[in-house]
Amino acid sequence: MDGAVKDFVERFFFPFYRRKWKRVTNESRTDSITRHIIGAFGDRMLSSLNRTEMQQFLDDRRTLAVSMVDHLRWDLKQILDLAVAEGAILSNPV
Repeated sequence: MDGAVKDFVERFFFPFYRRKWKRVTNESRTDSITRHIIGAFGDRMLSSLNRTEMQQFLDDRRTLAVSMVDHLRWDLKQILDLAVAEGAILSNPV
């Protein structure tokens, strides 16, 4: 079931978490995840992601607010945890 990051986020992650998020959270997280995470990794296969490049992704955003980088770190973890739970990947590389 391994697929592209963009496809997984749009088909599984957003629908799952949007049920839990308040409207303002939905707007901000959707925008941030789409811009940063899908922008960087969208066409990549989930199983091809590794810890080193994800840390570099976060390091490259050090000019953003600390809270934004923390949210991106959390979002990556949640996306990959859900991918494991859904059987899309065997383990979370982070």
